[in-house]
Amino acid sequence: YSELLIAPQPGGGLTDVSTAIETRRGRVSVHWTIADGVLRVEAQVPAGVRATVRLPGREQFSLEGGTIDETVAWG
Repeated sequence: YSELLIAPQPGGGLTDVSTAIETRRGRVSVHWTIADGVLRVEAQVPAGVRATVRLPGREQFSLEGGTIDETVAWG
């Protein structure tokens, strides 16, 4: 994996979701929660990997190796 898309799709009553995968370049992980009208997205991308991040109500942005901890209003 050298390019990824991180685009949470909240719904169906889910309020806390985590996923991770080990790649040749390192671990990719995404965790999102919804509480008190706020969607919080935490993600970690290993060095050498580029991720496009799409969050509801926000312009997409790129992350090239590193972490994010972003919140957006939800609901």
